[in-house]
Amino acid sequence: MCCRFFIGLILIVLAACASSEHREKTMRCESHDEVHSCPYLVGFWQMMVSDENYLVVLENNEDGSESALTVYHLNGKKWEIKKKILSDRANTAAIDGVVSGKDLNIVTQQNNNHALQVVRSPIQDFIDPKIESPEFSLVKDIDISPEQRKKIDLPIGVWWNVITPLSPAEWLFGPKFVRDANAGLQLTANAADGHALLFSAGPAIRELDRFAIHDALWPQAYEMDGRRYVTYIRYKEQRYPFGLFQNRRSGSIPEEGDLFSRADKEQEQNLSADLEIGPIIKFALSRHENGKLWIFALKEAAVGTDVVALEQTSSGWKLAARTAVDFESEELSVEYAHGTWHLIHAVREQDHWAIRYQPWAISD
Repeated sequence: MCCRFFIGLILIVLAACASSEHREKTMRCESHDEVHSCPYLVGFWQMMVSDENYLVVLENNEDGSESALTVYHLNGKKWEIKKKILSDRANTAAIDGVVSGKDLNIVTQQNNNHALQVVRSPIQDFIDPKIESPEFSLVKDIDISPEQRKKIDLPIGVWWNVITPLSPAEWLFGPKFVRDANAGLQLTANAADGHALLFSAGPAIRELDRFAIHDALWPQAYEMDGRRYVTYIRYKEQRYPFGLFQNRRSGSIPEEGDLFSRADKEQEQNLSADLEIGPIIKFALSRHENGKLWIFALKEAAVGTDVVALEQTSSGWKLAARTAVDFESEELSVEYAHGTWHLIHAVREQDHWAIRYQPWAISD
């Protein structure tokens, strides 16, 4: 089954960029101008293609009648527009992408006939500026399984009005692909009550049905050395994904929560407490070329935003570096390439979202 690019937006726009004058021994940051701006941001991600770094941003126009994917390529220290893919549909609330072999896989949050949808396009067609509308083939529609549904406990008092075939308890939020998954294409997402769940975009895997972490918001995962590492945020009081998405749309100040990490079925670790970094706004889980996992977390500051880098070691997570940016970053994407960490920030300005770029070389 093939379809033209159909992805759009329910959420607000993206933006962010990073500049930093604060320097420590373990870091070197540079300030860059705004990369992208838009009125309503859906989401963004970075990806490596043939050892080149790309950035993809999904946005909606002001009245929500159209959406657009903008593809950027990093040329030296400057992000250049490679192409823009337009659509007259705007029905996507969140998005993520991952390159697998010769294909780009994209997952979108729908919560209509199905909760999530995964589509695929040849990566070279997707980034080729000569191909205005690359073809997308359906990989899989994803919904909560009957076994997963038994774990969901969504109080009636927090249900919202819906006109879709799915009940609120069947909605999924914030899908993210599991990077380097050995058992095919997998992804994480939040259930409506805040459970972190795992899904397969290929054949059903029963082990994934049994996976669930209670009260684990914005989950991200990597597989490495046969183990699955999951990182997430837990707030002091119960928070539901639908409400957090609504707050984002309305422009509310983002809340902070504790950062947690868990490897397979081991006991979870409160990194905010154990490493004394305190509560965070959002984070990005990424991997260094040496194979070690890193977490980059955003923290509120008196002015701007603090950025904290945590490194995975043989004895556990450690605080590796800190820096600060002079804007209020709310979302983050991180990719390691050519000896430098590349941080993409989403910043909410007065009447739009801005995407800002922060290269960060962290020495040993």
